[in-house]
Amino acid sequence: MDIQPLRVPFYTRVEDPLTHLYSFQSVVGCKGLNDEGQYLLFPSSLTEVALNWIYRLEHGTVDSFNELKQIFLNHFMIQTDRLYSADDLHTIRQKEDEPLREYAARFSHEYSRCPETDDRAAYGAFCPHTFGTSCTVATGVHMTS
Repeated sequence: MDIQPLRVPFYTRVEDPLTHLYSFQSVVGCKGLNDEGQYLLFPSSLTEVALNWIYRLEHGTVDSFNELKQIFLNHFMIQTDRLYSADDLHTIRQKEDEPLREYAARFSHEYSRCPETDDRAAYGAFCPHTFGTSCTVATGVHMTS
């Protein structure tokens, strides 16, 4: 019997925990592992602090992979800078000494992490936080209501 190792990406706390879960499930899903198999294999995808965290969970407190996923997300999502909505985009501001191009690139990166936010809402979050120029001039876009 030829056993192939799974190529499961490691979670090091630099990555988004939700993205890690999606990647993990994508890899193990191809192997047809059931809930128990995923539950048993998940710790092997963790390193350092996350691995220590999972081994400190009290025995018997987690009964399924779905439960483990929720506990993992609840613990590590609060430690990430992941954005969720247009409201979160309003927290991004151009720094006084930051060139507009750099602010736009930083904003664009964060906007890409808000899949439910449309262009109009993103534009509304971007424009009020630019320094020294009108948003129409800065973006070349004029939005009307």
